[in-house]
Amino acid sequence: MIRLYDYQDTLLNDTLCEYKRGSKSVVMVLPCGGGKTVIFSDIARRANAKGNSVIICTHRQEILEQVCKTLDKFEVPHETITAGKYGGNEHSTQVASIQTLVKRLDKVKEPTLLIFDECHHVLSNTWRKIISHYGNAKVLGVTATPWRINGEGLGQVFDSMVLGPTAAELMEIGRLARPIYYAPALPVNFDDIRIVGGDYEKGEVADRMNKPNITGDAISHYNKICPGVQAVAFCASVAHASKVAQSFSEAGISAESIDGQDLKRKQKIEDFAAGKIRILTSCELISEGFDLPACTAAIMLRPTASLCVWVQQAGRALRTAPGKEKAIILDHVGNSLRHGFIEHINEWSLVGIKRKSKDKEAMPVCRRCKNCFLVFPANRKSCPECGGEPEYTRKELKKIEGELQAMEAQKIRIAKKDERKNAKSLEALIELGKSRGYKNPLYWAECVMRGRGRRV
Repeated sequence: MIRLYDYQDTLLNDTLCEYKRGSKSVVMVLPCGGGKTVIFSDIARRANAKGNSVIICTHRQEILEQVCKTLDKFEVPHETITAGKYGGNEHSTQVASIQTLVKRLDKVKEPTLLIFDECHHVLSNTWRKIISHYGNAKVLGVTATPWRINGEGLGQVFDSMVLGPTAAELMEIGRLARPIYYAPALPVNFDDIRIVGGDYEKGEVADRMNKPNITGDAISHYNKICPGVQAVAFCASVAHASKVAQSFSEAGISAESIDGQDLKRKQKIEDFAAGKIRILTSCELISEGFDLPACTAAIMLRPTASLCVWVQQAGRALRTAPGKEKAIILDHVGNSLRHGFIEHINEWSLVGIKRKSKDKEAMPVCRRCKNCFLVFPANRKSCPECGGEPEYTRKELKKIEGELQAMEAQKIRIAKKDERKNAKSLEALIELGKSRGYKNPLYWAECVMRGRGRRV
């Protein structure tokens, strides 16, 4: 049976403590690759040992299969609820496809505990219908990004949030691979594309990204920077993903595209895991719950205005594996400059973030020094490392095929002090929350303290 790492055990216990304090619904936050499935599988094991029943809800077949494999490792008997398959109520733990479960609510007994994987989708009607139907069940949500695509928090569903270690902390202890970012010297400007539901309008993005001169030659940069490694490419549409895979194949690099209607996608994923396929392309299918440690690189060919989408996609390359020394992010669309590096993103709350006007939303989070390539906050007029001028401003971005420039994350220095890290006490965190204009600084401060493994 699997044994939890110390940080996983701490996060599990902190989550259980929230229920003991009276919370009925809790969201547990842990970065991509941190082992969320392992933690909630152990929670299911403990629940079963006490005679309680559990339904684990997933929204994709690949995720459902991964959950079942993990439950097997914990020796938790279970059955599945999927299209064309339902084994009754023989076991106390059931793993359900959300799309199927919502159609069988009257036939499936109410569980003691409902677990939702990738719970940032929980505000959708289907997910909330399940929660409403099983009104007496406790709810556990797990995710790496506890906001909707548009930045809306999950406070409508969850009573409390438990924060695990950050991506940077997991990298420090060797549980995640350290990323190295390669970004265009002059990435494409997507400011004129409409934002719908918190992200760029898909049709407009797809039309633009199908033009090869927009982002540069992804194949040549792959061959130059990380030839032969296994990579996933995030594309703007199903058609775009197919075209990218075809181009890699024509260049002599084994590649396949997958989508939700692909009947061979399971075999393709298995071939990728076995090293038979070097490049796997998709529009959205591999953005969440894609558990393949062999993936060393992520190729960004889809611009996103959503912080959550960026974190989910880049996180696919961060899982550790034997012989894997680093994760490579080939960012052809400037997402790293738009949102910042994922190891520096850790400010989550149930409140979410306020929507900004399009002009403000389009402003870059970072600039890069043209002398030393340091990336630093956009409000700085000069490089804090060498004093050099920024390479460009947002309005100076043009559509060119930029030669990708390496930006090694370990060389990046954040000019602004890490205020949250320096706030050691609950009181200091509350004051920090007030200074940042948080709606509920006390609750935010308590979440941070619990995420550090401290009682409040």
